[in-house]
Amino acid sequence: MYAVAVTILFKDGKLDELKDFFETSGFPALEPLKGDMYSIAFFNPKDNVNLGIAFMKDKETADKFAEIRNENLMQIQDILDSVCFLGLLVLMNCQTFSL
Repeated sequence: MYAVAVTILFKDGKLDELKDFFETSGFPALEPLKGDMYSIAFFNPKDNVNLGIAFMKDKETADKFAEIRNENLMQIQDILDSVCFLGLLVLMNCQTFSL
């Protein structure tokens, strides 16, 4: 299993534009990975921060996710201040869990 965390710092007053992008383009672009990738995003409008975390079943899915993520980020460069990636390989036996 692979995981990546992406922190996006966006410009003041651009939260609605960022959320609109994810709803209309960003998340739909990830649709081909459905079932092989799970993700969650958190927005902090006070500090202009978005944190996204994604878990992918294998390297092929992780590579495809990285490609789609990079394409998405290219489309929203004008509303970003910076982007930071933290990627890691999760070595474990996958077991079902619930919150």
